[in-house]
Amino acid sequence: MKRKTVWAAAGLTLLVLLVLFVGVMGLRHPLPARAEKQTAPECEPEWWHDPPRLTADEVAAQQWLADITYRLPAEKEAEYWDVGGSQHGNFSIRYQAAFSGYAAAALGMRTPAYVGLTERILSNTVARVAQKKAWRYVQSYWADEPWFPDPCARGNVMFTGHLMMLMALHEALSGQRLFSRDGVELVWDDARRFTYTTSRLANVAAEQIRAGKGGITCEPGLIFFACNNHPHVTFRLLEGMGYGEWRAESEKWERWALAGLRATAGGGAFRLVHHEKSGLSMPRGMPGFDGWCLLWYEPWASSPLNSRRLWQLAKKKINWNELSGMPDERPERTECSDCCNPLKVPTAATVSFLAAAARACGDDGTAGRLEMWLDRHFRKDERGRMWLDTHKEWRIGASANRFIALAQAQGSTLRPMIRRPLPRAYFEGVLLEKVWPDDTPVYRACRDEQGALLLEIDGRGSALALTVRHAGEAPEITIENGGGSVWEGATGTLRMDPCSRVTIRIDALKKTGYGNDTVRLEAGQGLRRLSTFRQEH
Repeated sequence: MKRKTVWAAAGLTLLVLLVLFVGVMGLRHPLPARAEKQTAPECEPEWWHDPPRLTADEVAAQQWLADITYRLPAEKEAEYWDVGGSQHGNFSIRYQAAFSGYAAAALGMRTPAYVGLTERILSNTVARVAQKKAWRYVQSYWADEPWFPDPCARGNVMFTGHLMMLMALHEALSGQRLFSRDGVELVWDDARRFTYTTSRLANVAAEQIRAGKGGITCEPGLIFFACNNHPHVTFRLLEGMGYGEWRAESEKWERWALAGLRATAGGGAFRLVHHEKSGLSMPRGMPGFDGWCLLWYEPWASSPLNSRRLWQLAKKKINWNELSGMPDERPERTECSDCCNPLKVPTAATVSFLAAAARACGDDGTAGRLEMWLDRHFRKDERGRMWLDTHKEWRIGASANRFIALAQAQGSTLRPMIRRPLPRAYFEGVLLEKVWPDDTPVYRACRDEQGALLLEIDGRGSALALTVRHAGEAPEITIENGGGSVWEGATGTLRMDPCSRVTIRIDALKKTGYGNDTVRLEAGQGLRRLSTFRQEH
């Protein structure tokens, strides 16, 4: 009898604990923020008018991003992009490529009239996310579904959210309608190919939001706040470019998420994951996840006050003791990696997200403290490049987040860029398309009130060739502190003799009727103006 009584008591205890556990998982706790009506793009400032110049550090970060994307030679691909193992976990290619694109956008918004460099980085990151290697994991989740192997048909917002956001950023900052017009092709094999335009991806996401409680799943049945940010950032970008309206979908998701995804078992501010069918949520959070959530919630949130309130909650969860010693950079076994295990996120990756989020939420003091820790342990400066030299598995993502923090510290503001993209007419004016050598530092590229292109470039003692769009055949060009220069009207190219840091103003004039004019500047001192003469002379 005693043995039976003991077993009965143990069984009852386990049952009570199970009921309590399920009860805790099923409870919804509201976050200290409120969903409001989404505002129109015109409520944001016109950020493209004479933004702050890029700093030397930002240019170095920008050049590193170019080096590891479109400039990367084939023999070095594995050195940087052989990451993420089976592509199920936190260090998958889709994340590293996406963060690189977001960092390029955060930096590129400060040189809005220099479209070439940012466009090439974003185009390359779209291609990396679209390659089968980055989404082959769908076979382990959806092989038995009728839509397999289409990675965008349903769920999988951990992939589709980043793809559509990169595609939208590409158009927003370059003016090119490539992905809105032709889309991107996702190839599983010769017989199974799927083409998605940016708008089609947005509409597929919107349909799922309308059909459910508001969240789109990542892995089957699992909803993460962080991943659900990216479709809503895309919605704001597309709305600002005139492609439609998705404010109701954003309000639905925001209202549902804020009403119940507060972590109550420590670790962070946001519950890590919600199970769609059961209604249960993991009550615990994690600081790095908070950083991801808030960095990309802030740009699309219905009120900018929301992210600031939530940051105060997340800030209290930062484990500063973890930052007192040397960081542990030993890699985890990527074949065992998954998105739900907080033990597999290294400190460098966590801190990089928190630093960028702190900047986005206006907490410069905490951001500076986090950035100082990252720089002290990992910052590398070499050949005019800057990055965080962490383990390869998370080097690209951690560096990209550090660059986003840096850009925000120096004047980039993500919310206006995303909610009020450059006017489409902006790309009809004078633009800098390309500079040769390709890694020439460009600190300033914008237009003045008269529509003239304003540039600040460091030739580093080399001759330069600038390819300019929409300048006309005989623009008025003023160069300060430069040497001899020649304008080639047929190709829209300004060729400059070896120079150091120069300031250039290019004002497009009406065609003179002289045909393909060449404009020559003789070397001299101080401020010089180009004079026009007939090519045959």
